[in-house]
Amino acid sequence: MHGNTAPPVASDRVDTTGALRALLDRSRLAVAGALAVSARSVDELVALTEMPRRSVVEALGDLRASGLVDHDDGHYRFEPQALRRLAAATAAVPTPADPSIVDASSGDERAVLERWFSGRALTEIPATPTTRRVVLERIAQEFEVGQHFSEASVNDRLREFHPDVASLRRYLVDADLLDRADGTYWRSGGRVDV
Repeated sequence: MHGNTAPPVASDRVDTTGALRALLDRSRLAVAGALAVSARSVDELVALTEMPRRSVVEALGDLRASGLVDHDDGHYRFEPQALRRLAAATAAVPTPADPSIVDASSGDERAVLERWFSGRALTEIPATPTTRRVVLERIAQEFEVGQHFSEASVNDRLREFHPDVASLRRYLVDADLLDRADGTYWRSGGRVDV
């Protein structure tokens, strides 16, 4: 090493893929769980997990390599900061729009829907009328033509997309995609798949 640069300690690095892979294995998860309570030696981990020593040592190696566990004075300890960084790293990865949202869309519509949906959830209601229209036309497809829906039923379907069901419902009616009368709603516009 040159200068005063110290090597990173386990708590400074997290291999996101390796950490997730490590925690998906039952043996490594058992060891990580035991270490989450307190620092322990290999012998203590063997006794606590009732796993063969070799399995415990292999699990510790994988957990250390991923940055979730560190070793000091014969004891291994879980690194909660590494888990926090792992959570932050995975939270920053956007969820793509669900294929059922974008599959039947044209190229321009697909781009709008991919921008505004995360999974099946609408990230926010678009403010721009033309963009909002594309989103509303897609949501309107969730209502079968010729069927009447109570307001509660409409709200249940809209809640799947966004918590502000009142705004979505109003926008759908204003865009002539849903009509309402006598407390019931029905689809009145938008694309119909045949």
